[in-house]
Amino acid sequence: MNTASIITGLAHDCQLVVLDTTTSTSDELRARMGERAVAHRCPLVVVSMRQTAGRGRLGRHWASPDGGIYLSLSFAPAPSAPPSAAQPGDECQEMRSPDTRPPDARSLDTSLDTHGARSPDTPPVTLHSLSHVPLSHAPGAPDYSVLPLITALGVREALAVFSPPEVGIKWPNDVLCAAGKLGGILVEGTQEAYVVGVGVNVNRPDEGAFEGAAYLNDMCADSKEALSDVNNQGFRSTQTLELEPVVAALINNILARFKLWGERGYDFTQFATEYRRHLLLIGEEVTLRTALGQEIATGTIEGVNDKGQLLLATQSGQTAVAVGEVTLRNPMER
Repeated sequence: MNTASIITGLAHDCQLVVLDTTTSTSDELRARMGERAVAHRCPLVVVSMRQTAGRGRLGRHWASPDGGIYLSLSFAPAPSAPPSAAQPGDECQEMRSPDTRPPDARSLDTSLDTHGARSPDTPPVTLHSLSHVPLSHAPGAPDYSVLPLITALGVREALAVFSPPEVGIKWPNDVLCAAGKLGGILVEGTQEAYVVGVGVNVNRPDEGAFEGAAYLNDMCADSKEALSDVNNQGFRSTQTLELEPVVAALINNILARFKLWGERGYDFTQFATEYRRHLLLIGEEVTLRTALGQEIATGTIEGVNDKGQLLLATQSGQTAVAVGEVTLRNPMER
């Protein structure tokens, strides 16, 4: 991946680390956060072309072959200091020592080698799933549990630029199109910040394409029939997309969403209408389950409320669900 090309396309300050291969971009970001004591509001971004130990929601393995984009961003809100209190770029300036500071806030981090080698005494930083991290710092403080939904809006917007067919969101944070799943998001937390991991299928591999997956380079097809052929007949697009513009678009749109969310007091209310507009499976009967497979609720999806909770029409009335995995009740009927 050409780092300079990514930098050229960036519209937001960040510390960018570009790797060929890593175990997990989220683990890599976590380790570097420990080394650098990442400051609030200046995001650290780790991008890789391959992961050997990627993971998805509910502890699932996330396969990460060539042709995809795997990136993680740090998100560290500072409730005690409004974003307007600092000048743009100040936070990035403060978190770099003179001998490691790159000439541009968006340039490649060269303090470590391109394979992610780190000192053996790197201080550990413990990750927790989002559901186990304190999401509010005080009574009445912002609810950061909607961070995956905010991220999904940014990812959807970025991918829609490259995809004529509609790109939508499966609650809470899977990004899909008519052909299948384009990307997924995993948000974890440390004591100081959240780690937002994103995986996107960009170029369909010559062999080993995943069942139910969609690939961005196939989205040149402009009809559902053509998209159906992608999955059913093993069609491979002859167009290979360059990864760098997609990486820049993802970073730009996600960071723009984070910034706007902060400017709006970390309130999801003003994003709810847009989220509803892109929400998939409305009117479908689904079952929500826990990570252990236990059923939470069954009903028909009606939308989301202003807190980002999924609204289901159940036999006992409308139910709002905050956490769960959505599966179609009768998938064969679709």
